[in-house]
Amino acid sequence: KGRKPKIDPEEVRRLHAEERLSPTAIAKRMGIARSSVYRFLPDVDPAGS
Repeated sequence: KGRKPKIDPEEVRRLHAEERLSPTAIAKRMGIARSSVYRFLPDVDPAGS
């Protein structure tokens, strides 16, 4: 049940690891919310500290 996932977690991780994009840049590029990006990048601190 529920919606089919639209976001590819592997792509989010790849953009962060290989292209060194910030979560904000990843969200803009993929057309998703920043909070969704943070969900797939548990090692990134949303506060930025």
